[in-house]
Amino acid sequence: MIVDPKTKPSDVSATTIFLYSLGAIVLLVVPWREIGLIPKKIGEIEFDTALSTQKKEQIDANVALQAEVDKLKETVAALQASIRATGRELHLQIVDTPGTDDFSQTSEAENLVFRFLERYKGTFFSPLRLRNWGSKQNGFSELNKFSKEEVTKVLADGVAKRTISVKVSAIGNTLYGISKRRLKGK
Repeated sequence: MIVDPKTKPSDVSATTIFLYSLGAIVLLVVPWREIGLIPKKIGEIEFDTALSTQKKEQIDANVALQAEVDKLKETVAALQASIRATGRELHLQIVDTPGTDDFSQTSEAENLVFRFLERYKGTFFSPLRLRNWGSKQNGFSELNKFSKEEVTKVLADGVAKRTISVKVSAIGNTLYGISKRRLKGK
């Protein structure tokens, strides 16, 4: 029933056309999910693995962000309590000053991650591989002192600034590397 690729369309019989059309309709109409036959892999892409991996990475990122939000809420609550305790009006100006508390560590992590990605430009890494394998490379042992969440945050900030590119691996991991835009700007 296989038609030779060199066959002219006018030479194909009506039966062949009917059978191919019927097969296409069956593929589209049959409720495969209800039968239990769900396509899980097309080519090199495994849908279940890719989606579950991306979802796990998203959940990890959300947990890290929620922890930061909770920390900020505690700080604001403490400030409000101290204002109420003094009974005076207080005018505050919150300034983002890199080099203090968590900001210096983020800045240090950011510099280290960007330096690492520039050294290995053209290669894309998952946050965990960047931290674990990268810390074993000459000059990057300090990467190990940062958590996966901190590295992920630095990478996400780089993506937002369009200095880091993102790819998805065959199994669905999010991979990060230096973008072409950042390389051209240097």
